[in-house]
Amino acid sequence: DLRDILLVRGELEPAQAADVVAAVCDALAAAHAAGLVHRDVKPENILLSATGRVKVADFGIAVVTDADRTVPGGLGGTLRYVAPEQASGIPATFASDIWAAGAVLAECLTGRPPPQNASPDLLSRRAEEQPLRPSELNPGIPHVLDEIVLRACALEPDDRFADASEMADELRYARASVLDDAPPLVDLVGDEPDEDQILGMEPTTTGDVRARLRRRGRILRVVLIACLLTALGF
Repeated sequence: DLRDILLVRGELEPAQAADVVAAVCDALAAAHAAGLVHRDVKPENILLSATGRVKVADFGIAVVTDADRTVPGGLGGTLRYVAPEQASGIPATFASDIWAAGAVLAECLTGRPPPQNASPDLLSRRAEEQPLRPSELNPGIPHVLDEIVLRACALEPDDRFADASEMADELRYARASVLDDAPPLVDLVGDEPDEDQILGMEPTTTGDVRARLRRRGRILRVVLIACLLTALGF
């Protein structure tokens, strides 16, 4: 997942970040067209296949909405990646997913997650403070990506991109016209963080680190059991 890649590499090349998040926006556009608000867009839920294809996973807390009604109440999602309106207690909408995609873009560019972390007192600031320009943390980031992040992460939902497809189009235009070329996304696949890196990561939500280690332990147990059953069969 994208979290593993960021743990190993720290940050992505601007063109790589644009490619990843444009694909995320494509996935969100498809979900939104079906009436689904994801509500938990974050690096842990963005997967890269062995061919470099980007997928958005874990619709476990997604909710159905339409043009005439918003999703039910409740904060939902991972606190670090909830939009300002969610931090104020307003239910999530398609625009909330766009905010989270902008936060992921900023994190890919700078290696740093959204600045107001998961504690409730700092979370409340998100509804009032303008987002940081990524270039304030990394002066080498092109101005065009600053503008995309600021628009996606605008305080008011109406000031963000009209939909996820528009954000994807802006990223691809920037990629083609302004950004320097970078290695393909398939080059990002295969770098696994070691256990020390995972344990040293500041959690994005309570129990994230332990959950990731438990998940990997479960996968290892399943593989070992499958090998044992195959051996017994022979």
